[in-house]
Amino acid sequence: MENRGSLRTHVSRFQGSIFRYALRNSVELGIASWRQEDTRYKPSGQQGFKKRVRAAVVNTFVAPTPTGPEFAFARFAAIIGTTATVDAWHPWRVTSGHPNYVRQATFGLMIDPLVRSMWAEFRPELLRHLPFQN
Repeated sequence: MENRGSLRTHVSRFQGSIFRYALRNSVELGIASWRQEDTRYKPSGQQGFKKRVRAAVVNTFVAPTPTGPEFAFARFAAIIGTTATVDAWHPWRVTSGHPNYVRQATFGLMIDPLVRSMWAEFRPELLRHLPFQN
């Protein structure tokens, strides 16, 4: 049995993370350019906790375009495309096995974009309370 903490395992995970990051950003950039979507996560500038949470949730699924806000097709196409590609081609995996599609869909399609949107909205307040900040 292979040691789970081996250097090879960590290098493989690192390579896989870089590949997933590059693939996702490439797909998102291409589709967003074609559709003229601005998929960046930006703070809403609103006041009040409930309004800011609502704005962050909406920003998860909606992207500004020249014709007005629309569903963020580029963001979710990139998530789906990356998941499908990684499942079909995954040379960095240490163990073989079938991926958990329910977990990947839940995390990739719902939790990850929502966390990124919340982070963009509340980052200044959260960073202000960290002990290493001046």
